[in-house]
Amino acid sequence: ALTFSGARSEYLIDPFNIFDVTATTITTTAMVLTCIKPENNYTAILLAFGAFCQWLRCLRLLAMFSGLGPLVLMSIKMVNDIAVWVSLLAVVLLASSFSLYVLYRAGGSEYTDSTSNCNEHATPFADVAQNLRLLLEGSLVGDPYFSCIAGSANPIAGEVLAILFQVATTLL
Repeated sequence: ALTFSGARSEYLIDPFNIFDVTATTITTTAMVLTCIKPENNYTAILLAFGAFCQWLRCLRLLAMFSGLGPLVLMSIKMVNDIAVWVSLLAVVLLASSFSLYVLYRAGGSEYTDSTSNCNEHATPFADVAQNLRLLLEGSLVGDPYFSCIAGSANPIAGEVLAILFQVATTLL
């Protein structure tokens, strides 16, 4: 006989059921928040993610077709494989972000080079959330303001952290 926890874990093994649970949870939460406080920006964000998850539920219907079914299943397996890589990348991003924050948070972000675009962003590494955005954006499209490090108050330590980040993301 299956217990409740055994049935629950068996239910969540199927990736399509994970889409169902996620979509239903997010949409229900957003609807409850809408009833509590109708004009809330967070509710709109939740509804947007809920709508996205609801559309992902349509993958179950596409999996039934012989031409699309194997592609849908292969895509889901690829997402599972990429999840491991993304978790490793998240650790490297967090480590680099916090390291740059500690180095440049107070008094270490004055720039001696007045000709660079670093002065437009007064303290590009003085905030952890901004560091995550800059590092992720930089690893995807190019320079994550590492050129600003050379003109900062801590150029050597900053360059070492930049090189460590670039080597770690290259190895991943």
